[in-house]
Amino acid sequence: MSHDLLDHLATVGIPVLAAKEVAGGDICRAWRIDTPTGRLFAKAAPPSLETQMRTIPANEPGMFTLEAAGLDWLAQAGAMTPKVVVANQAVLALEWLEPTRPSAAAAHQLGADLGRVHGTEATHFGCPPGSIHATAGWLGALRLPYGSWTSWPEFYVEGRLRPTAELASAAGHLPAQGRQQLAAVYDRILAADIDFLGPPISARRCHGDLWSGNILWAQTGAHVIDPAATGGHPETDLAMLQLFGAPHFASIIRGYETQASLARGWQKRTPLHQLLPLLVHCALFGTGYWPQTQAVLQTIADR
Repeated sequence: MSHDLLDHLATVGIPVLAAKEVAGGDICRAWRIDTPTGRLFAKAAPPSLETQMRTIPANEPGMFTLEAAGLDWLAQAGAMTPKVVVANQAVLALEWLEPTRPSAAAAHQLGADLGRVHGTEATHFGCPPGSIHATAGWLGALRLPYGSWTSWPEFYVEGRLRPTAELASAAGHLPAQGRQQLAAVYDRILAADIDFLGPPISARRCHGDLWSGNILWAQTGAHVIDPAATGGHPETDLAMLQLFGAPHFASIIRGYETQASLARGWQKRTPLHQLLPLLVHCALFGTGYWPQTQAVLQTIADR
């Protein structure tokens, strides 16, 4: 275990009796921490990400501060999330939730929770969670802007797709052909054709990075973790859930529909919303994700 993490936990009054490294996602290192008062989950950024975080202005909230604010923001709207114990520039510590196998019942509960969250309006598209003041946040290890876009098409293109594609291109993970295909998609999105995008929608509270790995199936129910929370479009969260195969997805949708309505044709729009997480994967992990991204671009072009 990192001695720095031990020091950080001790500084905030959390003595560590034992620690075991556990899975913590693709970005951070994580540990199960035993303390005199109970068990915690704690994570810290790897050196490469710490270097990047040190370049951020001092008045900007850190990654873990934003994550904690996102968890609270989603919980206020009806999501089950782990309780935040510590969140600062160096470490995030949460209550430990004992994992269990996914079940249809827990998936139904997750869907109902998500429907309540998506039924809660956000101040505007691209807003940070809660009362946090920030110019940019994190989607994985990518730094992407917050803002006050008045429509989802503008936010999706200018706040998410274009900056993510630029990061992927700068890393050498986006071919010239892809940039041309994306430019055509941007134009179609900004044209705001209802047949293409579905009906206009106001900004809603969204998890922002709701792939299947960010569902914690615990004995107390299905919790959401690791949010990139912002004002967004509910169909993006649903599309991310499908991208890598969330367990019991049909039960999630049945639960969802007990709390919120899905606009007609939402399934046909799934590829459009999956374009963002695929571009994120291209930017972070390389050209191995480009064939899947290109296939989604072709599906979008054929609509």
